[in-house]
Amino acid sequence: MNKLSRLFIFSSLLVFSLTACRNTESIGTAARLQKKSSKFLYKKLADNTIDFVWFSAKGKMKLERAEEQLTTTVNIRMKKDSLIWITIKKVNIEGARILLTPDLIQILDRQKSTYIRKPFSNIKDEFGLDITFSDLQDLILGNAILYQNNDKLVNGIEDKKNVLKTPTNEKDVLKIFFENGTFRLSEIRGSKDNNAVSIKYADYQKVASFYIPHDRIIELDGQEQGTAKVDLNFSKIELNVPQKTKFAIPSSYQQLN
Repeated sequence: MNKLSRLFIFSSLLVFSLTACRNTESIGTAARLQKKSSKFLYKKLADNTIDFVWFSAKGKMKLERAEEQLTTTVNIRMKKDSLIWITIKKVNIEGARILLTPDLIQILDRQKSTYIRKPFSNIKDEFGLDITFSDLQDLILGNAILYQNNDKLVNGIEDKKNVLKTPTNEKDVLKIFFENGTFRLSEIRGSKDNNAVSIKYADYQKVASFYIPHDRIIELDGQEQGTAKVDLNFSKIELNVPQKTKFAIPSSYQQLN
């Protein structure tokens, strides 16, 4: 199972649980675009990889799908390789609280007084997708999710940007686009089994010693999920500041299967 599947299912989880903001264009110098080698582009991915112990972000999300539109605020806190904690609010009222660990998925629905508690492996059991906790962390941070056979990715120019991509004879498609000038991650596109996903990253700002994208746009086109678009804008990001991650299931809540 390659990581295109992981990319799609994580984005689907975002559509299911989050939402927010505005579209901004990548800033770069497109004066004279030169085709860079695969070695150069891989080094840029490594140089720009964001590392952390604690990560926290606050922002807004906007979901658009079918005839539904929803705007909320979101608060995300992560402890590396340990937990991902998320709260979702609308008009300052908490609607959902999510706790993901390498072993467990828990979701509280504050509006319906219900909760979901399932093994993390349930994602693979239900969707047939091999997702890792590390993948989720990387996608939230803005690190690239790479093809499992990295040596197969080839360099090229597409949409006036340098790109690493799967060869044309590959059935599953992955494309990693780089900002001009900075060579930070600009966009990831993937398609597999009639499912397609695009994640665009923009508005890089320096946080501690890393440049982290504050804006991201996720677009899905799924055979079962249909089409959806999520705009996420982080207004505040902190690195390596310990966070509270309270998560308790009220005794009055009903568990859903």
